Amino acid sequence: MKAYLVFKNVDFGKTHHLELLLELCSEQDTDFKELSIGNLTGYAVEIRYPETFYIPTIEEAKYCFDIASNVKDFVFKKLNIAEEDLK
Repeated sequence: MKAYLVFKNVDFGKTHHLELLLELCSEQDTDFKELSIGNLTGYAVEIRYPETFYIPTIEEAKYCFDIASNVKDFVFKKLNIAEEDLK
């Protein structure tokens, strides 16, 4: 989502708050309102800087990986980027 905002010249400051980033993207393109980011913000901030060590379950990790993959694919389509273009 940050790549999309950079492409659109939208300032988003220093943040890992995915709901904020999604809102800013939605202001540029209403299709983003259909995008689900689940509870990934917690993994971007709380788990990244934990007070206690946390290991997610395999199911939780797969669920979050699927959400992150969907977000990446969605943004790639919006930016007209193919996965192979990055190699």
